[in-house]
Amino acid sequence: DRPHFFRPTIDNVGGALVGVGTDQLYMYASWARPSLIIPMDFDQVVVDLHRIYGLFFRVADTPDDFIAMWSPKQRKKSSSLIESAATSPEDLKALRRAYKHGQVAVYARLRRLRREYRKAKIPCFLTDGETYTYLATLFREGRVHMLRGDLTVADGALAGIGAALRKIGVPISLIYLSNAEQYFEFT
Repeated sequence: DRPHFFRPTIDNVGGALVGVGTDQLYMYASWARPSLIIPMDFDQVVVDLHRIYGLFFRVADTPDDFIAMWSPKQRKKSSSLIESAATSPEDLKALRRAYKHGQVAVYARLRRLRREYRKAKIPCFLTDGETYTYLATLFREGRVHMLRGDLTVADGALAGIGAALRKIGVPISLIYLSNAEQYFEFT
């Protein structure tokens, strides 16, 4: 709940940011300024929620507009945007499920984080227009690639991400695994 504690060690590291979590990952991206972001999770609902974040980043011009996309007042507009982005009836069902699952909690959390970071005078994508534009531009330029992956398989998602990034010459500069270990048995 205190990502800003890491800020001094991640400021402007660039490269690729790989990780789990939603707003936390984008908070770290605010400071790290990666050239690529690879949000991943083993849960497809979280991956779909990242897709919704992406839709909102692409159309919202400011941090306030972005937060408003999650609000009850914008539900019709946001739902319409989600419907237009779906690639199939099954995809639409998955996106609707993710939006329904996350909308209230995401809206509350983003508003709380904006309040806290404004009060602390810490710039991030929720408080600073230039930082927000940086992240939104990554989405608009196709530099954010969501992925469903298993962190427990040695030659799985992370190995594949590493191999793909080596091919294009982009180092992983920051990896964020949140509390993922709580979901796995260590036997």
